[in-house]
Amino acid sequence: MADNDNFQTLLAAIIFSSIFFFGVKLHFPRKGEKYYRRFLSFAGGVSVAYIFVELLPELDHARKLFLQATAGQDYPFGEHRIYMAALAGFILSYGLHHWASLSRLYINDQPQGNKGLKETNNGLYISITEFFLYSWLITYLLGFQLREGAVPVVLYVIAMSLHFILVDYYLLMEYGAIYKKAGKNVIALAPIAGWVCYRMVTISLPLVLTLASFVAGAVIMNTMIIELPKREESKFWAFLFGALFYTAILLLLFQRGK
Repeated sequence: MADNDNFQTLLAAIIFSSIFFFGVKLHFPRKGEKYYRRFLSFAGGVSVAYIFVELLPELDHARKLFLQATAGQDYPFGEHRIYMAALAGFILSYGLHHWASLSRLYINDQPQGNKGLKETNNGLYISITEFFLYSWLITYLLGFQLREGAVPVVLYVIAMSLHFILVDYYLLMEYGAIYKKAGKNVIALAPIAGWVCYRMVTISLPLVLTLASFVAGAVIMNTMIIELPKREESKFWAFLFGALFYTAILLLLFQRGK
């Protein structure tokens, strides 16, 4: 069973890694851009549905597990620790995005030249660091998800794969050739690194739950940043269809599991 779990986790890591490594080849520049944008909006809808129908209820479940696992131990703010971790992930993701965006805004106010290029690189370094750690942690925690059964893992991998496609597209639009040249390759290594760490490092259940909640907060923020604000590019009906479609799948599976 352990070998099968390791294989499933490795397969998910390879899928995540491939999205970043080969994703730029999927972003159609002209003729197919309209249809691809619809697909991205569909992916955004799936991500949002996963957040509200699966991820938020999981936070409450994680809170209960955390309280059970730490019963009798002196953990400060135990009742709220899971939600505080989610808030920390939300705030940190927003802060890093804001920091990287400031570099790009600064470029637009400056004459073109080496200084502007340096600021572009600074913004890219911030974004690459953030999403490297982000995708690494998501893959690392996937190994612990496997203990809950196959169906939740499949849903998790599908939702996160679509989410990573959005992340890859966002970074490509923000940084263009600089991201294509090296940035994507760095992030592509993160899921494999996450799988290796899962094989080598075991952590306690309270820490797993805390990190999973931290990632949940980051996923919520990144989904909102990447998909929702771009009203001129988003395709609402594709977004709505993705949200309803994935919500229906989740509800049917939950009903079937009762």
